[in-house]
Amino acid sequence: MNTNKFLISLVAMFVAIFAIGLAMAGTLPVTFNEVSVNDITLTGSNVIAGMPSETVPVVVKFTASADVQDMKLKVWIDGYKNEISASTDRFNVVNGSTYIKRLALTLPNVDDMKDITDGLTFYVRASDSNNEQEASYKIEMQRESYEHDLLAVDMPSKVAAGEVVPVDVVLRNIGTYALDNSFVTVTIPELGVQRRAYFGDLAAQDNCTDDCDSEDARERVIYVVIPADAKSGTYDVEVKASNYDSDNSVKKSITIAGLTEKDDNGKVIDANKKDSKIPTSIIILTVVLVIVFVVLLVVLIILLTKKPSEKTEDFGETSYY
Repeated sequence: MNTNKFLISLVAMFVAIFAIGLAMAGTLPVTFNEVSVNDITLTGSNVIAGMPSETVPVVVKFTASADVQDMKLKVWIDGYKNEISASTDRFNVVNGSTYIKRLALTLPNVDDMKDITDGLTFYVRASDSNNEQEASYKIEMQRESYEHDLLAVDMPSKVAAGEVVPVDVVLRNIGTYALDNSFVTVTIPELGVQRRAYFGDLAAQDNCTDDCDSEDARERVIYVVIPADAKSGTYDVEVKASNYDSDNSVKKSITIAGLTEKDDNGKVIDANKKDSKIPTSIIILTVVLVIVFVVLLVVLIILLTKKPSEKTEDFGETSYY
């Protein structure tokens, strides 16, 4: 009998705790009016075009039906290896007011975006310390049809005027279709330097149908000659990949130790040589020390070459008397 009473009390206690939990974890009094990703308003099911590693804008519009303290908004996408999410700081909302919050999500890299066939779920959650409100949308990420990716651009950061600079470029096709006749152009606009290299055809490996042995990436070294009369300074280097369907570019910077100014005769002075010029004070001190040394040397020579004076011994006169 006592055992039954204990069990009944235990069940009643768990029911009470569960009821308290439900009361504490209620529904946040907000309504999501509109949610957009990459400027596309989400409805029942959407296809969102996005580039690998691209940062896309997310806009959430909502209305509060009560005052809320310390509210936080979070958005995220399920379906990738790593969670893709963004959230706001905590803020207060006022009953009857409409708010717009802008966030940004960074999409995964090209390898994570290769095979997305089952669709993804995009979540929006508003929450405070006790309550929350959540909405979800079915989306499908789609990469661009034609898109170059300058996967790597490596080059020296400091060179000298007249030097040949190797620019190592790795170009990859991250679109869904092949990129034929791709070129990469390296340009230093301020110096009038431009060099172009042919990278050939780049396949779309994840959409391969016949020639699956072809490459979706290729590496080339492009040699750029810095003009011999280039002035010292830091210059922008533009690396652009392009073909008939796509173009993409990145910027690098390079510091050149070159020619900076001209002398009185109009001849260009090399900056490195100018910087290594001996200060005037050191030259004057050196001349003074040389003069002192010469004077001392002359005095020493005179002292060494001077003949000693003849001495006569005075024995006195001998008196015989």
